[in-house]
Amino acid sequence: MIQSKFEELKPRRHRHSSLAIHPYFGKVDPSIVAAALEHLSSPLQTILDPFCGSGTVIHDALLAQRSVIGFDSSPLACMIATAKVLGITASEEIQLAEIAKIVAGDGDLFDKILTHGRESSSHVPQMPRVRSVSDWFGENSLRELARIRDIIESFRDQVPPEVYIFARIAFSRIITQASYQKGESTYSRTVKEDSSERVRKLFKSSVGAVLKSARAFTQEMRDNELDPPCSGRLIISDGISTIKHGAVQATIVNRDARETHDQLKGKIAYDLIITSPPYLMSWDYGLYHKFRFYWLGFDLDSYEETEIGRHLRRRNDDVVRYRSDMASVFASMHPLANQSAQAVFVNAPSVVHGQLVDTNVMLRQCAELAGWRYIGSTDSVAIPGPHHGMYASLEARSAAAPGQAGKREHVLVFEA
Repeated sequence: MIQSKFEELKPRRHRHSSLAIHPYFGKVDPSIVAAALEHLSSPLQTILDPFCGSGTVIHDALLAQRSVIGFDSSPLACMIATAKVLGITASEEIQLAEIAKIVAGDGDLFDKILTHGRESSSHVPQMPRVRSVSDWFGENSLRELARIRDIIESFRDQVPPEVYIFARIAFSRIITQASYQKGESTYSRTVKEDSSERVRKLFKSSVGAVLKSARAFTQEMRDNELDPPCSGRLIISDGISTIKHGAVQATIVNRDARETHDQLKGKIAYDLIITSPPYLMSWDYGLYHKFRFYWLGFDLDSYEETEIGRHLRRRNDDVVRYRSDMASVFASMHPLANQSAQAVFVNAPSVVHGQLVDTNVMLRQCAELAGWRYIGSTDSVAIPGPHHGMYASLEARSAAAPGQAGKREHVLVFEA
């Protein structure tokens, strides 16, 4: 039965609606999310994603008229997920466009923007884990990034929180482009142009892309009979962002999914988990987003202490620690489940130091120890997995893997 719900799916790109509002790698395929929502939940129920990342599950759940809760220990991911499901009002469009106009305007004015009643110092943030900042940013890029950040911060108390987040998202989008970092998931240096006004032009274009995504989500809301976005829909308090859209809402919590959630009992309850957990030894989000954390004022060191499965820890306890981390996640999620709640985990085996580790089996064991009942799984959904090249690279690593060659996702289903 589980196999039949997911085996005929075709992959979908993260291009429709607001899914492309900000680059973020390792995203779960929307077709898997849609199938889980359709077959395992009903409108007005509550969905939980304990590893919400940039918010694919949050986005699709809201549009399917489900309320949704997302946890992620990355403040950057939570900011992206929040922006993805805000929609936008006409007045917010005008205010965001005004910020872009100031950035793109007269060069002398750009250099003299006042911040908090004083002339902008336009300082470059401290980057303690970057050996030489000049190796990663050109002089013009540093100056223009600092000025743009100052302009955005000068508007923080003058515009609604929705506009401030959109401006920060537009800024975050261009940081990798403005740096000498080669790509979104490649931490290597490559020389890029460093001409005057290049970064300002990138920001203007980025604001346009953010507006396009926000408008697309607003239209999707109308198409799916949701209330249009209204002022005051976003409330931020103690690391929790709540976005209300009529009868449904998204609650995005910047916290570690391994933590116990006793204080949330009675406040948060869910009917279905849909998530793609961190893959063992696959990605290192802190490394690839390092410059974004510094420019946006996020604590990189604190985040990396919470990043499960990242591949650059080098402590030789990767598998043992991953098993312990995932056991903690299943245990922390169980008390918040409504009766007969189910959980859908999108996963794939990993390669650790040249050896295949079947994390599907590991997740089953962790779930059952925490009181979850295993319902079933697919052997291999015919959807390319974005997280890693496990199957494709096994032969080169002299390791063996089940199934046919190609990157494939697996779906495991549990019941509370």
